Amino acid sequence: MIGRFEDVSKRIGNVEILKNINLEIDSGVTLIAGPNGSGKSSLIKLLVGFWRPSSGRVTLLGRDPWNNPEIKRIVGISIDPPSLPKYRKGKDLIKFLEELKEIKADRNLIQRLFPHTAALNRPIAEYSSGMRKRLSILLALLGENELIILDEPFSGLDVSGISEVARIIKQRAANGTNMIILSHLWRPIYSVIDRTVVLVGGEVAFEGERDEGIEFLQRLGI
Repeated sequence: MIGRFEDVSKRIGNVEILKNINLEIDSGVTLIAGPNGSGKSSLIKLLVGFWRPSSGRVTLLGRDPWNNPEIKRIVGISIDPPSLPKYRKGKDLIKFLEELKEIKADRNLIQRLFPHTAALNRPIAEYSSGMRKRLSILLALLGENELIILDEPFSGLDVSGISEVARIIKQRAANGTNMIILSHLWRPIYSVIDRTVVLVGGEVAFEGERDEGIEFLQRLGI
């Protein structure tokens, strides 16, 4: 079991953005999709402990994720849009992750996502949206994570970037990496999706196997 939501609701002010979520996320590759504003990113922020539920209980890899530093060492996460310190250099963040996770960064992976590696010597403030996305994904993939979460991994990327990120996702899936992917663009990774969760209006509208979930999404026009 990767993650579990038990009667989870989340309110911000008077607005209830997630309502009585009961959901289990198993190992493998899970696609989370739904219309804009359906609560997908909010669900993930609760799962990794960025937020605390207003009611109910969340567990991730058998742990309470709220304010849990161990989660940062065993889960790789890329949030959309990327939240990166704009006056730091890309290489500085790679070094920080190496020290936090006690790893040596995969130089082949760096080369794939940053063919022009000199860009990592520049401040993030100078990066295009696509470069920020590439760096965010790279940081999420570093190390031997028990789970990787990618929020809109193709957003801001050009065609070649989408193809490369899709290849990396497929390779990780083939190696047995557990992944949660939030994306409207599910076609590039269709073959590796094990199950689908669809949120609508802050509630779980569908959870089940890939093909039934994709049919549900298509009926929603996604």
